[in-house]
Amino acid sequence: EYAVSILVCMAMTVSRKYHNHRDRHNRVELRNIQWAEQYKDLVDAYLVYGLHEQDGLVPEVHHNATLIRHGFIGASPIRPSVAISIRTLAVYRQTHRACPQLSVQAEVRKLCHLHKFTIAYDVYLEILNRVDARIWSAMNQDGPNDQLLRLCPACTYKLRDEAPLPFSLHCEMDGNNSLKRIDAVVRERCEHMDTRQPRGPFWVSQEEVDCFKDEVKVCC
Repeated sequence: EYAVSILVCMAMTVSRKYHNHRDRHNRVELRNIQWAEQYKDLVDAYLVYGLHEQDGLVPEVHHNATLIRHGFIGASPIRPSVAISIRTLAVYRQTHRACPQLSVQAEVRKLCHLHKFTIAYDVYLEILNRVDARIWSAMNQDGPNDQLLRLCPACTYKLRDEAPLPFSLHCEMDGNNSLKRIDAVVRERCEHMDTRQPRGPFWVSQEEVDCFKDEVKVCC
């Protein structure tokens, strides 16, 4: 009788076992969607932080907006438990500009918050991009080519009596091998969905590039 009761309990436990059918391939995209809902408030809070008008009595819709008013960016769009100071993110940004070899991984290993630092840093860069967009819009210089028209063009001019060069133009391209998927036989990977697009006047979308794909001359 005792053994039968144990078997019945085990059967009931197995039948109530929870099976998680969620797919983690879109977790990055879901996180981006949650951040996108907050960016307007986050940019407003960042501008207030930049003016040193930190007023804790101002009600905020999102927790991260309150954190930014006090100089921090949360590592999660909903109920952040870890926050990175804006000063730390700004220091890494300037250090990375001076020394591109310094990766995020090398920088944050000493902070012991590798993944969460990367999330906060992405949000910090997005906030800066949106601040720049507001500035260009206020100056009526937010057209498709306004910034490029005001910048110094690449040095492709040919001078009179200039000695010819073996190559008229030298370009370099990263093969992006680090982002290529490893063969599933060696190590199977799950591709994460991420629909974010790069910003700035120097980035050209794939659709714009494809408009000129039939104009390339074939070299014999």
